Amino acid sequence: MTKGRRPRKKKKSEEWKKLLRAHKKGPKRIKLTKERYKKGVDPLTVREHTKRIQIVYVDGATTKKTCIVVLNSSFSNMFIREQKTYEMSSDKMSIAAKSLRRGFMELGHNDRILKRVKEIKTTGIAGRFLVADGEFKNPNVTLYIRTPCKKLTDTRDHVERLFSSARATGPVPVNVEYL
Repeated sequence: MTKGRRPRKKKKSEEWKKLLRAHKKGPKRIKLTKERYKKGVDPLTVREHTKRIQIVYVDGATTKKTCIVVLNSSFSNMFIREQKTYEMSSDKMSIAAKSLRRGFMELGHNDRILKRVKEIKTTGIAGRFLVADGEFKNPNVTLYIRTPCKKLTDTRDHVERLFSSARATGPVPVNVEYL
């Protein structure tokens, strides 16, 4: 067999080479600075690095007010706006409320009475945050969470039907044929 000639390699233009280099480097990304400890100072205690969220949890007749302090980076990931009030049901909560649920549910009765501050770490959007009972004078965001009242009204209706004296009781039909 005879050896064939090898095809010539095409020359690449300078613009093509620039395009390839840019593609290999990848898209340009902006890296946001994350708050961290500096000289032993916790960023959750520095006011410039934090946002304050007030959660009002209404369960029937009881109302629980919870203060939550989150980092600015976590706050921006929650998709909520500053100086706004959000109302929602406990079965249809927003992303922010779902990520902070563990905080306001974990605060126990004794923690509320003794006004303890708890630090809670989550793997979700919220990350690390502080939780305490009470209310802020000027929170960045207020979340009102209400439990659905449908179950309560259904129970009341059921009890009224059972014990109502004006129940319709008529004669029992005699000529009934059963299959």
